[in-house]
Amino acid sequence: MEIAKTRITEKKRREGERIASWVMSIIFLGVTSFFITLWGIEGFSFGFKVEDFVLLGIASGISLSIGAVAWMLCFGEEHIRNKEYVIFEFEIWDEDSVKYVKGYDYSVNTISARYFMNFQIGNSENVVTVEDIEKRHSGDSAFDLRPYLSKEELMKDILDRIKSSINYKMEEQKIKIKNVTTSEVITVEELIKMVKGSE
Repeated sequence: MEIAKTRITEKKRREGERIASWVMSIIFLGVTSFFITLWGIEGFSFGFKVEDFVLLGIASGISLSIGAVAWMLCFGEEHIRNKEYVIFEFEIWDEDSVKYVKGYDYSVNTISARYFMNFQIGNSENVVTVEDIEKRHSGDSAFDLRPYLSKEELMKDILDRIKSSINYKMEEQKIKIKNVTTSEVITVEELIKMVKGSE
């Protein structure tokens, strides 16, 4: 039930963004056409006066602001595949014990679809490879992290991450009430009797 509600909400949000992007684009084109028409009426002249530069600045600012909003609303991205957690196991040198010890790490692989005006224009894939893990733990990467020393520790971190993601999604959807059922039915006659009885 909750999944169905989320899908409906996401669908409405995407439809709203699509409509807003088209509206803003039409307004942008209309405003730009209006300024070009005014310039055409003036014979496409530009006298290099201060007033001309001020008017050009105002017209450009309005057009660019509306265009920027339309541009931002036009683009969207969403996951088209569930998150995939990939666990890596390796051996890493431990200076304390002066020997190689088992280390673990994981990545979250995702595939996302990119949309422009609600039309799919391409996919982006986020995948961590074995080479990435080697770089991460050999000091050749800006993301030099300590490895997990046990699978249990790693699994706990993944579960905490999933739990946090679920909580964030629920909060984002602003679900304030759920599991609504009919508790009881009271007639007006029964209410009158209850009120009279309490007097």
